[in-house]
Amino acid sequence: MIIGRRFTFSSAHNLPEHGGKCKNLHGHNYVLEVEIEGYMANVEEGKEESGMVMDYAELDSWINKMVIDRLDHSLLNDFISYPTAESMLIWIKEQLVNYFLKEPEPHRRLHSLKLWENERSWAKWTATPKH
Repeated sequence: MIIGRRFTFSSAHNLPEHGGKCKNLHGHNYVLEVEIEGYMANVEEGKEESGMVMDYAELDSWINKMVIDRLDHSLLNDFISYPTAESMLIWIKEQLVNYFLKEPEPHRRLHSLKLWENERSWAKWTATPKH
């Protein structure tokens, strides 16, 4: 089962080595989509409680603390050396995977991230399948 949530933040950046307009300081209203893969632990383990992969409130708290609060209204170049959408996803993934590895919840994991720079352009990272 996969659940997902959408988050927004606004940040500025520049790409000094870029040959186009992106070499200048500018900003974006980003949309981050986060997908968590797992099983409904309570239901599938035969417990009476209703099951869920992850409570959305918990997911909100987790993503806001690890990513949104750090990037919103910031200069991305302070966190990421060359902040393209692709390198931003790698940075975001590292924040989340490191946190997720500390979680005592073996029934779930980070499945994918999709970062929209604008309404037409995005980058996506997907975890390698578990075997």
